[in-house]
Amino acid sequence: YTLLSFSALELRVFVGVIVPLTLLSIALYKKLQQQHAAALSAQQKLVAKHEQALAAVTTQKYALDAAKQVSEARLRLLLDSNAEGIYGLDLKGRFSFVNKAALRMLDYANEADLIGQNAHQLIHHTKPDGSDYSATQSGMFRAQKDGHQLHEDVDVLWTRTGCVVPVELWFYPVYENEDVTGSVVTVIDISEPLRLEAMRAASEQKFHHLMNHYESLYIFDS
Repeated sequence: YTLLSFSALELRVFVGVIVPLTLLSIALYKKLQQQHAAALSAQQKLVAKHEQALAAVTTQKYALDAAKQVSEARLRLLLDSNAEGIYGLDLKGRFSFVNKAALRMLDYANEADLIGQNAHQLIHHTKPDGSDYSATQSGMFRAQKDGHQLHEDVDVLWTRTGCVVPVELWFYPVYENEDVTGSVVTVIDISEPLRLEAMRAASEQKFHHLMNHYESLYIFDS
């Protein structure tokens, strides 16, 4: 009985100190719980906001990728529907793209056979007269170096099988942020026009020969 009893002083201490401390501890605990719940709610809102932003960015990325694919498909269709050969070169003279007309002209089946290859070494290494063609002399190099469009009336390209194709070439420098990053080359096969010109010249020569022959006969008969 004595151990379980409290004196008046102990009871006052308990009521005056222990109880308030206990109540304060409970209040602090509830406040910490409320702060934790508020922080958790804020974190959940932040996560939800981040997820929404991520979803928006992902949706935008997919939309941009889809638009890019459509744009690239349209550009490829435009390139491949062109009757003229067109190919792109980087600053090192390597193929970056080749359209179907250029592939047919150079006797290649797949664009992948040319992408990354050095164009000068592969198809533009020799002049029409058979002499070596320095890379720095080519229109491609000069167009990129000077930043100006260049035109070659008569030049030659070499096919996959080593045949020569007489061509007319245009070289266009490509700019990005005012810096030249490569060039685009347009090619026209002039084999047929040259053949027709040769036939016309031969016909004229034959005509002049016949005329001279008949004139000489007329003078002789006279």
